[in-house]
Amino acid sequence: MRNLAIIAAVSENRVIGRDNKLPWYLSSDLKRFKQMTIGHTVVMGRKSHESILERLGHPLAGRHSIIITRQRAYEAPACEIRSDIDSVFREAAANHVRQYFVIGGEAIFDRALPAANIMHLTLVHTTCRGDAFFPNYDKSKWDTEKKCFVPKDERNEYDSTFMTLLRRSS
Repeated sequence: MRNLAIIAAVSENRVIGRDNKLPWYLSSDLKRFKQMTIGHTVVMGRKSHESILERLGHPLAGRHSIIITRQRAYEAPACEIRSDIDSVFREAAANHVRQYFVIGGEAIFDRALPAANIMHLTLVHTTCRGDAFFPNYDKSKWDTEKKCFVPKDERNEYDSTFMTLLRRSS
């Protein structure tokens, strides 16, 4: 479904996080993330949400946040709580107006990968230690629509490449 996208920054060895944080600082990636997701729905796991709260002190501004968690009593002001990610997939399939971005973490990406038809990836040109990984996916099932190299500088810790991938039609 075109309105269910994955957006992630991924190292060359598939790392997406370490100790519930991003293992790098890329100003260009953060700006791209904000530009793409502002005004839309973001879907994330509880740990990703808590990481955002720790970093920013509040949920992502200008976005409708859906948090997936098995903790029944979990509360997150200004966010929608769901226990079932499949309900989000059904909603996204039925909603032809709203754009949904799956933003992490590892288990949420893994569940969303078969349902998504678009991925906005930032390939971070490094290998690093981590404890959260982007799922393996069959690259032959995806076409690269856009690619843009971003060099390392004082605001970007590593070289990176922005990529937009579209799922091939069966």
